[in-house]
Amino acid sequence: MSITIYKSYMFKNKDPVIDEMKTLFKDEGLLNSDGFEEIHARGAATAATYKKWFNGDTRRPQNASVMATAHALGYDRKWVKKGKG
Repeated sequence: MSITIYKSYMFKNKDPVIDEMKTLFKDEGLLNSDGFEEIHARGAATAATYKKWFNGDTRRPQNASVMATAHALGYDRKWVKKGKG
């Protein structure tokens, strides 16, 4: 079983999904303006959106943008039940 560890970038008052997305961008070598444009070209959010996520004032990104970005990066975001709730 593979476990992915997401880095914490110490975002205060921001949704942890921003940490997850920043880790994916960094791991894919796309944590720059050219990378943001490349992901946008694959059908995800705009480069300006990613700049706002990682360096700006976005506190809670829209789920549709997160899911489109994950898909453009080749990832699925899933909830997996580990036992009785």
